[in-house]
Amino acid sequence: MALGLIMISLPGLLSGCTLGYLLRQGVVQVGLLMRSQPLEKVLPTLPKEQQEKLAMMAVGRDWAVANLHMKPIASYKSYIDVPGDSVSNVVQGASSLELKPYLWTFPVVGAVPYKGFFNLKEATQEKTRLERLGYDTLMRPVSAFSMLGWLPDPLYSPMLRYDTVGLVSTVIHEMTHATLYWPGQADFNESLATYIGSQGAAQFFAAQGGADSKMAKEAAAQARDHLLVAAAFDTLATELDAIFHLPVSDAEKIARKVECYIRAQIRFQRMPFESNYHRWLGDQAMNNATFMMNRTYYAGLPMFDELVRKHGGIATTLEWLVAQKAPKDPWAWLHAELGQAVSSKP
Repeated sequence: MALGLIMISLPGLLSGCTLGYLLRQGVVQVGLLMRSQPLEKVLPTLPKEQQEKLAMMAVGRDWAVANLHMKPIASYKSYIDVPGDSVSNVVQGASSLELKPYLWTFPVVGAVPYKGFFNLKEATQEKTRLERLGYDTLMRPVSAFSMLGWLPDPLYSPMLRYDTVGLVSTVIHEMTHATLYWPGQADFNESLATYIGSQGAAQFFAAQGGADSKMAKEAAAQARDHLLVAAAFDTLATELDAIFHLPVSDAEKIARKVECYIRAQIRFQRMPFESNYHRWLGDQAMNNATFMMNRTYYAGLPMFDELVRKHGGIATTLEWLVAQKAPKDPWAWLHAELGQAVSSKP
């Protein structure tokens, strides 16, 4: 997730609310960074299982730089111990009768469909504000985010809850943001990072222990499940769009939307996942905000898969993308690049 709070903008260009928000989050972020310790110093104090996990993460980080041509920055070489199971909370909103996210605009990152808070009370207040405006909402904890290459990303203690495959995948995901980030294009940025994170982890573990090793099989299964989930959300988007364009009352549309999400939840429960990574989707109560959150991370995964095949691998594809000028409509641009009918949707 690209939520690093980078305090480089001119205060005079910001509204009072935005400036106040950035200053509050920035103070906490600076405080966290001041508590960071070199990972090599912390490593001996951790349980053996976590030491092994972090050692593999370090190998995966360096492998991604060498083999996926990630930006060579000193990320994940420091450690920050934070209380609890998350670093911050993220609030998201979406129109209740349209697949349209609520957007916040910030310096550097542009318009994004999420807003992060280190303070739970502030996050809850923002969620309540959106609900009063009639939006579907979601508030969720996060255990990692990217500073987009402006500063080295630290390893936060909640990330140690991930299994080894999940940790390496998350690190490669965040390194993708540091390598390529197009301001104002959150869906493109996040889904690209999701694709490269999962596929990159699968390649890494296959290179480490062979394709038949336990971790390589798990990483490959997760990568295939990512594509399965992406297709499921494409189907759900089509169903929801059809409901929202029906010539019926708003109340009827909302009732049908709720029924549609219940059916989708049942489909996720019955989906033939190869790994346990996505099992939570069958337990998640869904609304337009939760859908748009998932859509942000899974939109266009099949297109990225095709793009990587066209360019001969993740490294060459990433190099090619970095060399491009950020398009105003990345999905239409990508459809054209792949020789498909041009659309502003993935």
